Amino acid sequence: TFGGQATYWHFYVQDDFKFTPALTLNLGMRWAYTQPVVEKDDRQSNFDLSNGQQILAQDVVYVGGGNVANLLAVWRLHGLDRILKEAWKRGIVLCGVSAGALCWFESGLTDSFGPQLEPVEGRLGLLRGSACPHYDGEALRRPRFTELIASGALPAGTAIDDGAGAFYEGRRLVRCAATREGARVWRVTRAQGFPVEEELP
Repeated sequence: TFGGQATYWHFYVQDDFKFTPALTLNLGMRWAYTQPVVEKDDRQSNFDLSNGQQILAQDVVYVGGGNVANLLAVWRLHGLDRILKEAWKRGIVLCGVSAGALCWFESGLTDSFGPQLEPVEGRLGLLRGSACPHYDGEALRRPRFTELIASGALPAGTAIDDGAGAFYEGRRLVRCAATREGARVWRVTRAQGFPVEEELP
């Protein structure tokens, strides 16, 4: 956590000038100075994502949803992909939802390229195989993900319903949890050209 501090100086002078019994002039002058907020422990003044200092000092890194293709492109541009891999090696908790869940896998299903759902490769690859968030939350997710795995366009992977979560230690899935009734995590594989769904505990 960062703590901020700032200095404020405010002066105000006021006086009444009576010119006639019917005319009194009230004049005032205000002067104020507000120093920009600075980080009191001097950690933020040199904020630079490329050195990884701020990321590697965290216990948890949470990534929200959005466009996973753009997210990864920006991360690579600034070297954040390398820093996040180092964070993972150090045991820092990496987590997220939607694109923020998808980014940790090798590949997966995304709407980053428009309303159609397409495979995306070349993600961080910390977790093996493919991933599909919103598995039960969007009508086209499940049929498209299973189709791509059955055809071999995507490797076997993890499908996550809305409101469900998959917890990994290293590359090993250790448990699944849900915040709503009926939300599940699935392992989707290929057998003789057909998709096979297995509900994970």
